[in-house]
Amino acid sequence: MTEQVTKLKVKLGAAEIEYEGGKEFLKDEVMPTVSKMLEMVQERVELQSPAPSNNMISNGIETPLISETINISELSTNTIANLLNAKTGGDLAIAAAAKLIIIDKQETISRADILAEMKKATAFYKQTMSKNLSSSMKILIRDDRIRLVAENTYSLSNKERQSLEQKLAKAE
Repeated sequence: MTEQVTKLKVKLGAAEIEYEGGKEFLKDEVMPTVSKMLEMVQERVELQSPAPSNNMISNGIETPLISETINISELSTNTIANLLNAKTGGDLAIAAAAKLIIIDKQETISRADILAEMKKATAFYKQTMSKNLSSSMKILIRDDRIRLVAENTYSLSNKERQSLEQKLAKAE
């Protein structure tokens, strides 16, 4: 029997949590975290306002979103990998994730999505990257470049997404 998937997205001021998975884990682990998040937001005034949008940098100066500055349809995974000077499988995985999340506007992606997109970057992809993808993904997760949001479901971290949008916007 297949377990039902539950989705939850909570924004409380600057705090945000997103979950997709089984209801038992939601009940036992995620909901207590949401309760702690609520307490933290109530206690800390600076968290009560929404977080700056992705196009705000830390000093409050607004930078243009990538969609406002370049022709998105021209950015292939090959192009993104080239702009990012991709050298490793992890670099190409980031380029593939950028294509899927920033350009194609997917909120989350699977390992299979990342691998399929990496293979489209024919100027960069090597067969060994497929064999080493699990290892590369673990490093990207550890370095908080990619986040594991549910089993086999990934997203770019906010800081990585912001960095990529700025790099791609400068490339025009």
